[in-house]
Amino acid sequence: MRSSDMYRKMKKLAKMAKSWGTKFRGILRTLLERAHLIPNRMIIEGVTIDPADHRRVQLRYRLSGEWKRYIECRKPCFIEYCVPVNDVPESVLVVPFLANFLPLAWVKDAVVEVPVCDKAFADAIPLIRQGYADMYPEQSFRAKIRIGRTEVNPCRSENKRTAALFSGGLDATATLLRHLDEIDDLFMIFGADVNCRNQTGIANMKKILQDASEQFGKNGLWCRTSIRKVLRKKKLDPLVKHPGETWWHGYHHGISMLSMLAPLAWIYGISTLYIASSFTKGQAHVCASDPTIDNHMSYCGCRVIHDAYELDRSDKIRLVGKYAEATGNNLYIRACIKSKEALNCCKCEKCIRTILGFWSCGYDPKRFGFQQYGSVDELGKALYKKLPRCRQKFQPRYEPVQKSMQETYSRDEVPENLRWLYDFDFQNMTDAEIKEYFTDPALKNSTSP
Repeated sequence: MRSSDMYRKMKKLAKMAKSWGTKFRGILRTLLERAHLIPNRMIIEGVTIDPADHRRVQLRYRLSGEWKRYIECRKPCFIEYCVPVNDVPESVLVVPFLANFLPLAWVKDAVVEVPVCDKAFADAIPLIRQGYADMYPEQSFRAKIRIGRTEVNPCRSENKRTAALFSGGLDATATLLRHLDEIDDLFMIFGADVNCRNQTGIANMKKILQDASEQFGKNGLWCRTSIRKVLRKKKLDPLVKHPGETWWHGYHHGISMLSMLAPLAWIYGISTLYIASSFTKGQAHVCASDPTIDNHMSYCGCRVIHDAYELDRSDKIRLVGKYAEATGNNLYIRACIKSKEALNCCKCEKCIRTILGFWSCGYDPKRFGFQQYGSVDELGKALYKKLPRCRQKFQPRYEPVQKSMQETYSRDEVPENLRWLYDFDFQNMTDAEIKEYFTDPALKNSTSP
């Protein structure tokens, strides 16, 4: 055999050996991680500003341990803002990235290392963690957050500004109207409930933000993020021990969305950020957005206020309805989270609940962005069919609707297919009895529309 042929064969064998060695090491590492012999660790190396687009910032990080099964490392973890952020200190730019990984780090008892962080946020982390621990006593929230150094980033403006998280929804609109003279900026996030790659949905959301900003004389701010693509929903949801909860709603969305404003707060000198309540004080609930968590959030001179916790959904509808009547202006309420176009489908449970909410308070839902629904009678029938899927949250969602309906209409004025809700006995039925009502065909059919 010629020496050249021998050399090629030896080289091929060496490549095969190296390939098999790499595969063997990968398999061994996976087994060690699954056996928890390699600790869960994230090393945040820093952030990078896109040289071609100074509005886009991307996280550089390394992972080890079995918890990386929940993180899609191959996808870029980025946030794109409405204005350039290349002058923002790294200690501020890193805040939203660190915040988005904290809940998973706490649940998986991980070590997170970050070279630099805003001091106000670093000081808030233990308080935020305690809020989670108090809400979910059945789950442990442990992690080691190692910060190389902290930097103090005070509010940069003497004329301190106020912002509000704005989705176009009922809660956010009610908070805007409650603080209309105080709020300067409306902040919208693309990539939270609308996919960061959904161009049609994002275009419609930008239109909603622009219309609201012009209507109320506010400055519209936004960001687009891939964070929900990086965190694997199907693997994360089973980690939630509370029945019926998802990772995004129960553990993630509050700290995620609040932290996204940090670079813009530094640029504009925003000292107060409002987030609208999703629930009402006294309601039994678990949620990643709660006063016990949100009100501890702080960074670069900005504090967070969880707003309107004392109001239920009907109170907020009346607030919006009274404003529309007093001004003669229609308001677009983006209630739907099912539509890929980020508009109201008028068919999903959330749309039906909001339409019935406005109608039960005596307002025409078509004035608030629900032009496409047929009739309240049809919605009553459609809602009844959806009940088995929303029975766990039926009482807190629909008891306020029933109360408003009974205050506004007599039973004879209510459409036939909605009288079951008008008559539903919330006060004397236990959770178990409500569940049985929705699952026992005999009970359900005895009162069906």
